[in-house]
Amino acid sequence: MHGTALEKVEGGKLVRIAIDFDAQISRIAITGDFFLYPEEELSAIEQSLVGQPSGKEPGFYTSIIDRVVEARGIQMVGITADAIARLVVASMRGAA
Repeated sequence: MHGTALEKVEGGKLVRIAIDFDAQISRIAITGDFFLYPEEELSAIEQSLVGQPSGKEPGFYTSIIDRVVEARGIQMVGITADAIARLVVASMRGAA
């Protein structure tokens, strides 16, 4: 299945999630007008979610993202792990 979700998160930054999944997340793309330092680490966040079970609550995905952010020293500006996780769940709920 494929789903997308779009939201202006706290601080006014636009975030979009596109996701492919069945029992697990098989592909995810996180885009928007937020900033990450270093920028190339966005792929590490995306890859940390690939292979994870679908249908979980946002807190499950937040904890995965938080671990990657901490381990890699990623700085997020205009976005939070909670916002990404919330949109991951919303994109799966609205999937076709």
